[in-house]
Amino acid sequence: YLNQNVNQISTWSQDSTFRIWDIEYNDNKHCKQIIKARNKTGKRIHITSADYNTSLHNSFMIILGTNDGSIQLFDHKSHCKRPKKIVENAHVKGTDISSIMFDRSDNNIFITRGGMN
Repeated sequence: YLNQNVNQISTWSQDSTFRIWDIEYNDNKHCKQIIKARNKTGKRIHITSADYNTSLHNSFMIILGTNDGSIQLFDHKSHCKRPKKIVENAHVKGTDISSIMFDRSDNNIFITRGGMN
């Protein structure tokens, strides 16, 4: 996923990490930031989808969809140590959220697609 800053890309994985990369570095290994998704008991959970919102003042929000059906919202200003908000059971527990996206006309709204019974 390409951020507003064209020199940064993000990746996410089943190893529970969301990473922001600076692609200007020649070694292709310069990771600027790592966010680790965890459930409420602290166990790492797989990230299955993610998005950024646009923001003023060089800050932005990061939203993660996970394989336990929860959504986690991180504020980039806070260095993403802990989610600002967790929506548990946003989708059926134990199902992946296959897609998540901020509404580009209103950054306070997001749309998800996930599993059901």
